[in-house]
Amino acid sequence: MSATAIPRRVAALLLAGSVAACASADAPGEIMVVVQTDMSVPKDIDWLRVEVMSGDEVRFHEEYDLADPTQGLKLPSTLALVAGADAAQPAMIRVTAWQGSWPRVVREVATTVPGDRVAMLRLPVQWLCSEERAHGEAAMHNCEPGKTCINGECVTVAPVAPESLDDYAPERVFGGNASPAHGRCFDVTECFKRSEPRAVDLGTCTLTAEDAVNIALSTETDGICGPSGCFVALDAESALGWQWADEPAGKRRLPKAACDRILGGESLAFAAAAITDACPLKTASLPVCGTWSSVGSPGAPPGTSEPVVVAAMQHRPFSLAADSERIYWTNLGSEDRADGELRSVPKGGGSRITLASALANPRDVALGGGAIFWTEGGLGEGRVQRLDLPASGGLPTMLASEQGVLEGLVSREGEVFFTSWDGGTVSRIPNVPAEPDVLASQQGHPYRIVADKEYLYWTNQGRTSQGGQDDAATGAIMVLRRGAAEPKPLATGLVKPNYLALDLGENENDTAIAVYWTSIVHSGDVMRLSLKDGERVGDPQKIATGQNFPNGIAVDSARVYWTSRNDGTVKWLLKAATPHDKPTVLAECGCQAGALLVDAENVFWLNEGGSDSTGSVLRIAKR
Repeated sequence: MSATAIPRRVAALLLAGSVAACASADAPGEIMVVVQTDMSVPKDIDWLRVEVMSGDEVRFHEEYDLADPTQGLKLPSTLALVAGADAAQPAMIRVTAWQGSWPRVVREVATTVPGDRVAMLRLPVQWLCSEERAHGEAAMHNCEPGKTCINGECVTVAPVAPESLDDYAPERVFGGNASPAHGRCFDVTECFKRSEPRAVDLGTCTLTAEDAVNIALSTETDGICGPSGCFVALDAESALGWQWADEPAGKRRLPKAACDRILGGESLAFAAAAITDACPLKTASLPVCGTWSSVGSPGAPPGTSEPVVVAAMQHRPFSLAADSERIYWTNLGSEDRADGELRSVPKGGGSRITLASALANPRDVALGGGAIFWTEGGLGEGRVQRLDLPASGGLPTMLASEQGVLEGLVSREGEVFFTSWDGGTVSRIPNVPAEPDVLASQQGHPYRIVADKEYLYWTNQGRTSQGGQDDAATGAIMVLRRGAAEPKPLATGLVKPNYLALDLGENENDTAIAVYWTSIVHSGDVMRLSLKDGERVGDPQKIATGQNFPNGIAVDSARVYWTSRNDGTVKWLLKAATPHDKPTVLAECGCQAGALLVDAENVFWLNEGGSDSTGSVLRIAKR
């Protein structure tokens, strides 16, 4: 017989060698293999390979796109294995989940098909079995031959006795309903939006909670990400999630592999969320929600109507840059030791990579000329470093050192320009190690710096105040034409000007037509100054007043966006706005909102967090 489309089934396979697409009262028994995941599609995995072997013969081999939300395979899905002439012949089923060319999870099981019923065999693609990144077919097994990964541990692939399997019931796959469209899914984002971290005895890998809760692993970038972090929800009362311990009451056994990873230093934690109507008990029969889900309505992609975390659990993220595909940021790390980092993640989310570590308080980051540059301002190092992209394990190149407390930098046409906050200088260095050339000195705490094709612009934060009061109005916006001997002030008498952004108009290769900046104080301002060929046109204009420590700032073709550090908001106004115009609140993160940038579709910003790893990188769609 020829195959016909079966909703929610990957394929129908007759182990004797032909293909079946229907069943009757006289049909042989079946095993319905259920493939589902606790990860996010296509962020974590974007295609599947399904293979069925009987002896040395490959009976089925197919690949399925998960990335296309309209045409791709939806999860959970089922694979029907139908008994053939030799019902005792075992089958080996292998599901490999890929992220691009990276075979991220491999799951195998051996079984035989019962002769008189339809049995159910769950074959979950678990995050705990996610392999370290590797490329190529040679790296596709995350366990040694003869073993497979279950709940993060490699176990022997022992045949599963068909009599141990439950009868197949579609409502146990599709959220309580035989029709996936009418089933219910588990909304990880909504459920764990108000979750709390829970202490775990890592030695015994147990958690004690007398209240009724759902439990999840809190990760940096993997799993289902929402406004409060990224989570891998654990199935309740399951060998593939958490189980009740014998005693005392409320004690739960958690996956040992997760505790081992935490003990090994991985950024991972356990979170608990109260069970409510909106957050029912998570079970294997309640698959996670998502645009990729075959259950329920797909909903909007993450980051559409509320912020989505792109990277969580970061140690004081501070500066931000982006190219067409990736976000880059620095983690300051500790004040008293060199444990800062330079990291990167795809714009749409995904696996985080560390480009450089053991950095001394890395302050600003910039891209240019096929490389990434950053300043370091801690431990008296005062360094400027370069790393060529794409990074492939190479070491950074030190361009300059012992330059004081460095802050801002910008890369332009083969040169890097940087500011020394305590030294009061703005300097230039080529993209290779050399002695810096001081372009401006006796500046009042120069902070951030930007450039167009002819001019450098920077903020002088001016004299700092005592006793926590707003800084004195001694700050300035400065400009220096490249090749000129001295900088000129564009605006003076400012109160702690902070980040600044240039409006290049319709021609990004032209000189700026305006500069915008924030004043990072209580009841601070967002300001605009029109420019022509590096000269001010008119007086500085306040376009937003009374902002709560306005911080990062960026412009696009129509709007100016900024963060407010103390109320955790992202707002925007039209570039020609006046103080009479009310800013639009694009996002509220309840965080210490910091550096910000925009591309054609999204706004990205940093939650600077506290002294521990509570910072994050966030994204929201423009609207």
